[in-house]
Amino acid sequence: MISPESAQSMVDKMTKANRDLRKQLYDIVLYSEGAFRVDELYQMPLSQLSEIMDAFTEKREKEKEAIDAMQSKNTRKF
Repeated sequence: MISPESAQSMVDKMTKANRDLRKQLYDIVLYSEGAFRVDELYQMPLSQLSEIMDAFTEKREKEKEAIDAMQSKNTRKF
């Protein structure tokens, strides 16, 4: 038999996981500029959602590297 404390702990973990998943879904919608709809994302398996998030992270890192490279080229030394 599961103790009430253990049950509450499991509920808390599931609630946090659910909240984190919703945040990821909304981030995908936001950062994809509407390329994905929330209802479409809810139908995708978690593995596909992870791949999409990884792609956004990689894109953001490449953009940052390009900006940093441009800024270092434009820095004048006196």
